[in-house]
Amino acid sequence: MDSRPGSYQTSVFRAQPTEGIQRKIQKRNRPPVSCLLCRTRKVKCDRQQPCERCVKSGEANFCEHEPMSRPVLQVRLQKLEEMVNGLRTETETRSDLSSPPSLPPPGGPQLPTTLGEHSYVGGTHWASILESIRDIQGILRNEVDGTPTPSPPPSQPSPDAADVIFGKLPPITLSQAAARLPPRSKTDALILIYFRHKFMTAPYIHTTKFQREYDAFWDDPSSASLLWMSCLASMLSVAASITVLKGECDESELNLPEKLVTLSTECLVSGDYLSAKPYSIEALLLHSYTELQRNRDIDSSLWAKFGLVARLAQRMGYHRDPKYLPNITPFEAELRRRAFFFIEVFDVLFSFQLGMPPIIRDDECDTESPSNLFDNDFDENMMTLPPPRPATEPTTTLYLSYKSKLCRMLRRVIRYAISIHPPPYEEVIKLDDEIAQYHAQVPPSLKIRPIRSYSFTDQTYDIMHRLMLEMMYLKSLCVLHRPYLNREKDNPVYDRSRNTCRDAALRILDLHAEYEEESKPGGRIYEDKYMLSALTLHDFLIAAMILCLDLTENLPSSPADRSRKLKALGTSYKMWSERKQHSRDAAHATRVVGAILRKVSMQEPCTRSPPPPPPKPEVRDGSLASLLNNDSQPDPIPSPASFDSMIPPIDFSSLDFDNNMPIDHVLNNNSAMDWVSILCYYIGLMTRANMVLDCH
Repeated sequence: MDSRPGSYQTSVFRAQPTEGIQRKIQKRNRPPVSCLLCRTRKVKCDRQQPCERCVKSGEANFCEHEPMSRPVLQVRLQKLEEMVNGLRTETETRSDLSSPPSLPPPGGPQLPTTLGEHSYVGGTHWASILESIRDIQGILRNEVDGTPTPSPPPSQPSPDAADVIFGKLPPITLSQAAARLPPRSKTDALILIYFRHKFMTAPYIHTTKFQREYDAFWDDPSSASLLWMSCLASMLSVAASITVLKGECDESELNLPEKLVTLSTECLVSGDYLSAKPYSIEALLLHSYTELQRNRDIDSSLWAKFGLVARLAQRMGYHRDPKYLPNITPFEAELRRRAFFFIEVFDVLFSFQLGMPPIIRDDECDTESPSNLFDNDFDENMMTLPPPRPATEPTTTLYLSYKSKLCRMLRRVIRYAISIHPPPYEEVIKLDDEIAQYHAQVPPSLKIRPIRSYSFTDQTYDIMHRLMLEMMYLKSLCVLHRPYLNREKDNPVYDRSRNTCRDAALRILDLHAEYEEESKPGGRIYEDKYMLSALTLHDFLIAAMILCLDLTENLPSSPADRSRKLKALGTSYKMWSERKQHSRDAAHATRVVGAILRKVSMQEPCTRSPPPPPPKPEVRDGSLASLLNNDSQPDPIPSPASFDSMIPPIDFSSLDFDNNMPIDHVLNNNSAMDWVSILCYYIGLMTRANMVLDCH
């Protein structure tokens, strides 16, 4: 045995030091959390910066806390890493843990701002998890370890890069953009025209703020940004287009709207709008709206542009109400609500026109409707917004507020219509009741009435606002109940839907006839007839197609009812005929409605001999027009006297369609309306011959 105290093994693996060795004890004190003054006074500190005691004693400037040690930072960052890794591997769904709309989601949505960029991040983003770590921002602010900060990417896009929407454009500088504007006097006049025509004005551009920015720009052009310049160019283009349409410009200025649109596009791309900078949404939205007003027909590229606006707005958090977001002032919040209203409306309208699902979903956005306020009711310096004006005080935003509510109902209607799993009929009736309840609550200042009954003091934009609101209400009913128009015709359960759909379609055609009449020289809205866009004209065409479907697929309830529908379609045919020289969609509509009237008229008793056929229309469409106006065909089929003067002769005796497209399929198709296919179907119902129609 070893004679030394304790065994060799014990001395080697002893937990305590052996005799004769000084024991070194390492203290592990908790880092101080109180400020220096509170520790000196030995009083409790609330750990704020500055703390409450230092504020009360007037020593807030001397309130200092010791920086946290490096190990504390490492521990908390390790916790962050564990949370992120846990999120990546998590497989369980969290739908039952989602927050109610009235409360912010766990962790809270964030709008981190870097170099002027504003990006929204939701609950699955790592930055939102970072916020859940208590005091992490304070730790990171106090941490100074000399870690180099990487240089931010350049804000300007590469000159050789092509934009995803606008293609490859030459870069432009702010000074170059300013040099391409009209002279100050001309620009002032155009801006005045823009803000006077309130139907064309963008409410998300605050007039007082824009006036200050506009004056500052002319004093110092470098004070503006390229995206602000894009907004200015779009506004000038709208005003210049108004002067051209009204014939109030010189011949040398006829191409000014096109030049300003080009300038707006170049400023938009060179300003790097996709980086979510200030004015990114406003500039892209204004540019897209300007393009919409300039086109007589719907361009599919506009759908892509407005879709991009919706996605960019979601990236910047416009789909969340600003009261749930940090660092958003009440002034900015109201303008964001106004901008998101336009984004929602165009998302719904283009989805309706093309039969596509809307990008924005009800369960993913909670932005409130704009408040009923004038621009001079609030400004940037307000800490809180004033209470909205009552509905009895109409403002330009009262229309936005009510239309935004109806827009969300129309979005539900569209989802019902395009769903691969049609909703139960009880849900359709429930939504119909909601729409009816909404319509009953529309204030008198927004109620539609005959145009001739308006006061001389009523502005044209007020008349158009009432028309647009009523049109959205009626087309909601048309699309909601259209599937039941020819379903189980003998089942009385669907009579409510059939009657609602027919009545709404007839009402739309009545409004169309009234608008066209008042748009003629001497009419109430003749000077402002440009206000109606191609999107609204599409609504008139949908109503005509619904009546065509009803006449060809259903038995009329009475001779008077049938006569009422035929008269409405005849008037619609005349109006489309007047537009066909200027619009491709109008030309297609003329042929479709004319063909349907021809078919229906064949079923009417002929009371007299038809007059000689009128001259054949000019052949402008190589395949379709030549098909409908073939010199080798026999005389056209007689039509009733009521349609002799309005329907051109169409010869169908040589046409043959082996594969007829059912009209129900045509109107339910989840793509853009193919008017040639509709025409082919109706022509096929009328005749059988041996000829192949090339429908492109």
